[in-house]
Amino acid sequence: MNISQAGKRVVLRAAIVVWIVGSVAIVAANGRSETVDQPTPAAVTARIEYLEGDVQLDGRAAEIGETVAAGARLITGADGIAEIVFGSGNALRVEEETELTLDLEDSGTGLEVRRGTVAAVFEGLETIGVGADRTFRVGTPTTVAGVRGTAFFVRVESEDSTYVCTCHGELSFDDGNMTVRAARHNASRFVRTADGITAEPAPEIYHDSASLNAVADVVGVTIQWGEEPTR
Repeated sequence: MNISQAGKRVVLRAAIVVWIVGSVAIVAANGRSETVDQPTPAAVTARIEYLEGDVQLDGRAAEIGETVAAGARLITGADGIAEIVFGSGNALRVEEETELTLDLEDSGTGLEVRRGTVAAVFEGLETIGVGADRTFRVGTPTTVAGVRGTAFFVRVESEDSTYVCTCHGELSFDDGNMTVRAARHNASRFVRTADGITAEPAPEIYHDSASLNAVADVVGVTIQWGEEPTR
């Protein structure tokens, strides 16, 4: 049987298509295709490691081992204490009569402290994706701090005054306009006045190295007191 040149081209194209489709199927079956979608990494979650007294999570009693969902509101009562861990090397101690939200999602990574007291050791923020283009932010009524790897302490004294101690490491305030770096406890008080927010030096009060060491122990971290921070 004679096949015209046009017919030969049709047969050849069909053969090429079959070969390509067969090749793709073989590559996919062998698991070598670079275009195969990879599983999406699991979202980072925060977990309550310890609690005592009255601790509410979104309006109900919190439990040890419970996940703290992004944007969830945690409130401690007059006798309430909670310790929260996330990623690797990150621990947060929430003291009595505190209200906060914690969000580890890309769009809003950070901590919002509305009232009360928080002590934190963040030595593994890279394990939740914090890096050059993503900062962990800590917000209070009178200031916002950027964190990359630090031990710090925050007490909201009132709607118009917040005490922040860079216990070890570095905090950047006001979008980088003020940076505090410390080998051992460098505190500031951020006060709202008629002229705006002012920052003034503050003494080491409300906390000490031992209290931060206790937070670090929760995640097996040692704070190198007196040594210049490397982050």
